[in-house]
Amino acid sequence: MNKDEALNKFTFMMEYRNLSSNTIHMYRWYLSRMFDFYQLEDVSILDVSMAQNYVVHMKQTYAPASLNAVISAIRYFFDVVLESPLSRRQFPNILYHPVEITVFTDEQIHLLLDTKDIRLRAFLLLGLDAGLRVGEVARLKVSDIDSKNMLLSIQNSKRGKSRKVPLSNTLLKALREYWIVYKPDKNEYLFPAVQSNSK
Repeated sequence: MNKDEALNKFTFMMEYRNLSSNTIHMYRWYLSRMFDFYQLEDVSILDVSMAQNYVVHMKQTYAPASLNAVISAIRYFFDVVLESPLSRRQFPNILYHPVEITVFTDEQIHLLLDTKDIRLRAFLLLGLDAGLRVGEVARLKVSDIDSKNMLLSIQNSKRGKSRKVPLSNTLLKALREYWIVYKPDKNEYLFPAVQSNSK
C-alpha cells in the first residue's frame, strides 16, 4: 500500500467515524510527515518500533501535549488502516505536567468589566458570562444571538459540534450597547476585526 492509498483509506475511515474536519486534517498531516521521515513506498511495513522511534525523534520539536496528538493519530492509523491495533502499553502517551493556569480574582474580573470600552466589555462578557472560548467569541455572528429565546448559537465549537448557550440579561444589555455603537451587519461576524486577526 503506497502513501496516497494509505492516506485515502485513512481519510475515508475518519470521515466514516465522523471525526471533525480539523482532526482529519491534522491526523493526515501527522501521518504524511511520518511517511516522509521514513521515505516509505510501502507503508504496510510500518511496525510499532518504527512508530516509537518516530515519536522519540519528534520530541526534539514537539511539546508533550502535541506529541500525544501525534501518538493518537498513529495509533488510529494502525487500528483502521493497517488493522494492527497498538495497545497503550506498546505505544503509551507521553507523560507531562500541564502548565498551571492563572485564575483571576473576583476583584480583577470586576476591574476588567468596569472598562469604558464597550466593545472590549462585550467581548469579555461573552467569555466570562457565557463561558465561550476566545475562538468561539471571534467566530460569533450577529445572527447567532437569539434575544427572544435568550440563547447563543455556537457553531463548530472545539469538537466540531454546535451548541446552545444561555444568554443572560447582563450579557444581552452589553451586546445591545455594543451593537448601537458599532452596528455590525446581521449576517457578518459580531467582532469582524477580531475574526480576521484570529485566522
